[in-house]
Amino acid sequence: MSGMIFIFFLWSAWIVSTFILNKEDPARLPIAALSLLLLIFSSVSFSVKSITVNGAAILLITGGCMVISKWPLVKKVYFFFSALTVMVGYTGFYLLELYDPVWVLIDRRIVLSCALYIVGYLLYPASFFNRFLAIVVGSLFGEVFLGIFLSRWSMPYTVGSMEYLDILGLTTALLCGSRVLAAFRGIMKQNTGQRMMQ
Repeated sequence: MSGMIFIFFLWSAWIVSTFILNKEDPARLPIAALSLLLLIFSSVSFSVKSITVNGAAILLITGGCMVISKWPLVKKVYFFFSALTVMVGYTGFYLLELYDPVWVLIDRRIVLSCALYIVGYLLYPASFFNRFLAIVVGSLFGEVFLGIFLSRWSMPYTVGSMEYLDILGLTTALLCGSRVLAAFRGIMKQNTGQRMMQ
């Protein structure tokens, strides 16, 4: 069922931020609030002319643009090209699959999640937050482009559908998992270094 991965990921994020994260961690409240808001808005849809837009997509794109608006110009320009790269890749994959679906042997959610993770890591290797933001904004603009493009042929398409949110949930899980592994590797190296010093 579409959306189950996204809902599972959001509930996990809410539980971790509410009960496991340190109470003094500044990211604790924003993660918990965003998780609950996305859960609420994901069940709401709005229609703009012939295009249907999921409420979670509107919330994500609005929040992303608010964050980007506070950045300096050079950072905005680099981010624009990064999001454009993600958008072109996301849209290209979808249109290629639509044109010739036979070549996609693995579930498209897994393929797109891995591709978004790799592209995000190449664009922002040092910053987890910027990587996540580029993936979200770029893929959502790709969704908007697909919605406009397909509406010309009267093909129904929901921007930010539950299937898209599953892809976003899987990509975010990959990003968080790689960050946890990197932190674990750092702790192991530190412990190994201390043992060698003794």
